[in-house]
Amino acid sequence: MMTVSAAITKVRSLLMNQAVLLLNAGMLGLGTLMTAILGFVYWWFAARSFSAEAVGLAAAAISLMNLLAESR
Repeated sequence: MMTVSAAITKVRSLLMNQAVLLLNAGMLGLGTLMTAILGFVYWWFAARSFSAEAVGLAAAAISLMNLLAESR
């Protein structure tokens, strides 16, 4: 049976070996979170500053651009 200090040492060793992977995964998660926050703020501001038709047209244009970019 492994002691607590040996288990902590083993976990620490595994984390150090995978530090770059963990950092990259964390940054991807942070980027996704920031994109969501900024997107919410953008659409909140747009909905209060422009007409519903203009916001709907902008949303449709963005969706179309995303669709065309994904289909390549």
